[in-house]
Amino acid sequence: MIGMNVIERSPCVGIRIRRGEATGMTWDQVMGNKWVIPARNAKNGKEHTVVLHPLTLEIIDSQRALSSGSPWVFEAIREHEAGLGHIDGNALRWVINKVRALHLPQSVPFTVHDLRRTFASGCAEYLDANESVIELALNHSQRDRLVATYQAGKRTEQVARLFQSWGDFVQELTQPKPVKLDNVVTVNFGGRERII
Repeated sequence: MIGMNVIERSPCVGIRIRRGEATGMTWDQVMGNKWVIPARNAKNGKEHTVVLHPLTLEIIDSQRALSSGSPWVFEAIREHEAGLGHIDGNALRWVINKVRALHLPQSVPFTVHDLRRTFASGCAEYLDANESVIELALNHSQRDRLVATYQAGKRTEQVARLFQSWGDFVQELTQPKPVKLDNVVTVNFGGRERII
């Protein structure tokens, strides 16, 4: 279904980040399968490294093919009010609303931020992920100052595995599955062989 394909390929689904971080992504921030969000672009003011799933890398590669040499991964095709060279955060909202209207009219309305919440809920519910690892993946600031003081680790490997597991989970839900042909039978009708 084209609607789900557009939504599942959204950078906010594939890498569960804030829309402003997604729209502000630059080519120099992407190194191999990692994206380093600079502290100045992160809501909590802390640099954040995101391990990119192959689905997300496909999106980025397709953007590179469309790029006109702009430093922005999601460059604007025309200058907007802010004068920035990348798409505005509202562009993602517009795309979701358009896709819903055209391809998912019966769906419950949702926002870009709901996709982030879906990541957090889905990781806990379906991937049995540890809450603190989910919070680190979302680049949330630690609410409890005492905990933040004593647990300052980034748990890089666990977060990387969670990013990979989430991407695999989304891919499993959205990609067509190959049809098994192990139930094919050859029959003979009046001298003509048929496969059913």
